[in-house]
Amino acid sequence: MADGGAQMLGQMGLMNGMVAALGAAASSSLLSTPSSPPAANGTAGSGPGGSGGGAGAEDICLVCQDASTGYHYGVPSCNGCKTFFRRTIMKKQTFTCQNDGNCPVDKSIRCACRHCRFEKCIKVGMDRNAIQQNRDPIGYTKRTRRYPAVKTAFGSSGNLSQSLTDAGFGGSGAGSNIPAPLSLMTSEMAARYGMSGPMGSDESSPKPPPVPPEQKEAQAKEDAFLEKLAKFEATCAKVRKVSMRTEEHLIQAVCGPCKMLDPSFMEAVAMQQSVEEMAEPLRHATQSDYALWHERDWCVMIEWAKILPPYCQLALDDKLALLRHSAITFPSLMACFYTPNVGPDRIILLNVPGAYFDRTPEPTRPMGFNKKKYQMLDQLLAPMRKMDIDMTEFSAFKAIFFLNPDADDVSAVCKQILSDGRGGLTNALYRYMVKKHGVDEAGDRFGRLLLLGTVLATMAVEMKEAVVVADFFDQIAFSHFAKQLLFGVKKEQARIDGGSVSE
Repeated sequence: MADGGAQMLGQMGLMNGMVAALGAAASSSLLSTPSSPPAANGTAGSGPGGSGGGAGAEDICLVCQDASTGYHYGVPSCNGCKTFFRRTIMKKQTFTCQNDGNCPVDKSIRCACRHCRFEKCIKVGMDRNAIQQNRDPIGYTKRTRRYPAVKTAFGSSGNLSQSLTDAGFGGSGAGSNIPAPLSLMTSEMAARYGMSGPMGSDESSPKPPPVPPEQKEAQAKEDAFLEKLAKFEATCAKVRKVSMRTEEHLIQAVCGPCKMLDPSFMEAVAMQQSVEEMAEPLRHATQSDYALWHERDWCVMIEWAKILPPYCQLALDDKLALLRHSAITFPSLMACFYTPNVGPDRIILLNVPGAYFDRTPEPTRPMGFNKKKYQMLDQLLAPMRKMDIDMTEFSAFKAIFFLNPDADDVSAVCKQILSDGRGGLTNALYRYMVKKHGVDEAGDRFGRLLLLGTVLATMAVEMKEAVVVADFFDQIAFSHFAKQLLFGVKKEQARIDGGSVSE
């Protein structure tokens, strides 16, 4: 009996062990099986392009066209737009568009206008009712307080740029280096970005990791170049006031050394009598005045571009394409920034003695050219004066718009160089704004300044059509230099042999 009892107990122990093992295996299987909740619950569930939150290669965010991470609130979207939509609904935020309510929203500038970004979220079908209060809290929770890991501030990688991308403050592609508005950034992020200010703090917030020395060095180089750019802008202001006009071939002007770095040239400029000192009586600009204004600012643009490191790395045909892209907008920016404030509806052309234009209709000019005049007064001059843009902000914005990787006819290699150069400038400009204007104002000011780029882009497209029509019907007699810049040199790869250019 004793042996039988022992045998029975041994069999029961073996059965209990098997049951426990099976239970553990089943529990482990249940825990490891990925659940695929419907998209309406606000998480990345199964849907077209993948399941369990994984997005297929063909999926893009319907809001900003960045890579989608799955279906969020009913539509394929990226983590940034998902977070932005949830935050806006949970905090019951309302935004106001600084323009006409039709700002572009893409991965390179999606943070500029929050009003238009939220409206697009609604337009593409994001469902505010899909947000669950208990699953989508905003701010710290008990769990994050219990486990204050570094990844709560910077993600598991500890990399700020990746965390900003995940939060919707940037993306891959041209213009992706534009920083987020600092009003939305934590103090840890700002400290990592090399900024300081009254951002608000949380006692329970984890300490940010130290900024790597190479990142500090990169920021210092970006800030130093911005300072150099601002100083050089003062030189441009002096040069454009004197009677400087080139008759040489466009290729020669582009390939030659920068004249504004030549001491002898600057001495000659200093000896000339500036337009301001001439004090000629003001008069309405004529067609020849308009032509002179543009050609003199084109000369300044060509010499100014030669101090931009990204531009200097480009091949000749890419340089010409970039100059052609800014040929219409560069003179407009210069005229609006440098005109004396003699009223809201008058722009004085300081590089043409005594010439100015206002809202007076000019029936002798082509229709498109009159429209450009009104665009400059209403959409460039007025907001620039309202913001009171200083020399540093203007020089940075001008360079950011000039180094456009989406300009027509630039090569693929050129696009990456321009994108990297533009990103460094936007970072430096943002840090400058924070230091000068404070955190609260910097985000709004930065967004409004960058949105002036949409005005320039619209103006460029419309004026290109007007220029082609005016040239075709001989409404305006363009000089040989102007035709080369506006319409392109026949052979942009022309070789310069012995000072002569073969077309």
